[in-house]
Amino acid sequence: MALVNPNIAMSFRQPEFTPRNALAEYAQIQQIQGGQRQAEVADMQLRRMRQEDEDIERIHQIAMKNGGPDSRMEMGRALFASRNPTQRELGYKILQHEEAVRAYNSEFGPRAMAAPAMPSSAPNVMVAPEGELVAAPITAPKCTKH
Repeated sequence: MALVNPNIAMSFRQPEFTPRNALAEYAQIQQIQGGQRQAEVADMQLRRMRQEDEDIERIHQIAMKNGGPDSRMEMGRALFASRNPTQRELGYKILQHEEAVRAYNSEFGPRAMAAPAMPSSAPNVMVAPEGELVAAPITAPKCTKH
């Protein structure tokens, strides 16, 4: 009499069990959360850069109305050459910002900074239909102890 393996005869295979690797799962979660934090930081930096750009453009428009230079770089250089420490600091910030904008535009294109904001991974930030960032209302938890 031949020995017949009942698993083969019945076309049945025992399920294979692979144990969970909790450490690997934790590492993946940490990696995802780290990526989200990096995206939030990048979103904040881009919003700050856009705000600075708007502020500098307002200053430049006022300077041009009063006979100032046509270029923001020229305006920054002129302010930086001043003896007034406040004006020097403003000129330095303008020059730094213009250099950062130039570097950003060379990497992402000239229209990237002016493009409507994409939905970010930052909490409490939504994109309005016009493409402008709008802070979502933050509701404080109600205190039930009194």
